[in-house]
Formats: sequence, C-alpha cells, structure tokens
Amino acid sequence: MLELSGGEIERYDGGGYEGPALRCTMAYVAVAGFEERDNGRRRIPRGTVWFALAENSRFAPPVRITTPLAAGGATIRLTEWRRSVVTIESDPAVTPPPEPSAAP
Repeated sequence: MLELSGGEIERYDGGGYEGPALRCTMAYVAVAGFEERDNGRRRIPRGTVWFALAENSRFAPPVRITTPLAAGGATIRLTEWRRSVVTIESDPAVTPPPEPSAAP
C-alpha cells in the first residue's frame, strides 16, 4: 500500500514545471506477503512526491517522485508540461432548426 502524508505547499522549480506544488511524504506499507526485518521492527522506506498545483485546474500531476531502493534511490521527474484549455461557447440567439413534421 502506498501512503501519502504531510502535505505542505512549496514552490517547485525543476524541469517541466515551475510553480506551487504539494509536497508529501510517501511510504510503502507492507500489507501482506512481506517478512519483518530490522530486529523484529518493520522498516518502511520513505520518499517524497510533489504534485503540481496549476492555476484553474482540478488535476495535480506528480512532477517529482523520490524513493529509496535497495541499490540506492530513484528519482522520477516531469520533463515537460503542456496545458491545453478548451473553451466552448454557445450563442443563445441561435435556435435549432424545427423538427420535420409528419405529413397528414
């Protein structure tokens, strides 16, 4: 299970995104099928994940993830950020054509 906690808003400047981001602590929590280590205590590796808080958006993609591994660590970074905005306007003055009438 992946557990996110903390959650502080900080400025992120790196690679494909610059702006406010939510920085969380990430932990792998063993649910089943894992043996306990470190003298009977469960060792939970912790990392961090940053989510972009783009203005006027409901989506917060991860822009950076760092996590410890047995061979050191891993970092995943967003390298490019593109955002599209689609605006749909309707003209209330335009009326749809009338429905065809049935012949008598």
